[in-house]
Amino acid sequence: MRTLLLLLLAGCGQNAVLELELTFDGTASSCGRPWFQVQALFATDSGDPDCAFVGPAWDGALSTHGRMTTAGGDTSIVGEGAEQVEPLCVRVRYCASADCTDVGDNDGEDGAPTSFTGFRIDRAFYEGERTRLRLELRPDDCVTQTLSAIGKCEVAAEGCASGELVDWCRDDGTHFCE
Repeated sequence: MRTLLLLLLAGCGQNAVLELELTFDGTASSCGRPWFQVQALFATDSGDPDCAFVGPAWDGALSTHGRMTTAGGDTSIVGEGAEQVEPLCVRVRYCASADCTDVGDNDGEDGAPTSFTGFRIDRAFYEGERTRLRLELRPDDCVTQTLSAIGKCEVAAEGCASGELVDWCRDDGTHFCE
């Protein structure tokens, strides 16, 4: 399994890290798009608090690339400062070329990608903590799929709690890292 590093913010202060573990099912390359690109933006940077998954903001999004395999890949996303509490938009594009610049990789309106999975994480970061989110992606027909928002209670954080847990929140809805 390959580990990729995607830095959202740089500078001084207390960092937080989200380990995003992606797994692709066996049909990942059935439509001739064997490559993936992980991109991430904070919700306000996407132009929509609910995450706009197309638009010019994604042109400048920090990203990393890889080849789809059923083994998947890991991506570390680092957040810093006040932005850590903001929702995070993540877009996983499915591409024909390794750098996602093939004509078919951007065949939507205004050159936007048409083959991706997008999701919004309500809260991915907690200051000084390493969190984890595991997702299985099923790009069966390589069509656009937008998942529902991923709640903060689905984001794992072993440094904040231990034992057998159903989710990562207390009964009052606060995350164990809050």
